[in-house]
Amino acid sequence: MNFITAFWVYIGRINADEGSWIASLPAKTNNDPLTLAVLANYFFANTVTTVGYGDITLTAPSGFQLSRDSSAYSNSLTIPAGTAFGKRT
Repeated sequence: MNFITAFWVYIGRINADEGSWIASLPAKTNNDPLTLAVLANYFFANTVTTVGYGDITLTAPSGFQLSRDSSAYSNSLTIPAGTAFGKRT
């Protein structure tokens, strides 16, 4: 993870003239190595471990409703492993 953090800071620095993420930081923080490392680490960790950043939200068409009924129905159709393999639990 440290390698990728350092690589992301490196990419930001070599592209600083083209409007990279480092160039968009306030002037007093864009040269602080600890701040850059924390921000790069945060970006990498969120990119790899989460579904998204919260900027895109789920919307449904008018008249469409996702309910728990469909998941409850599909769960009722599954066969417990003990029953499937002939073991009693």
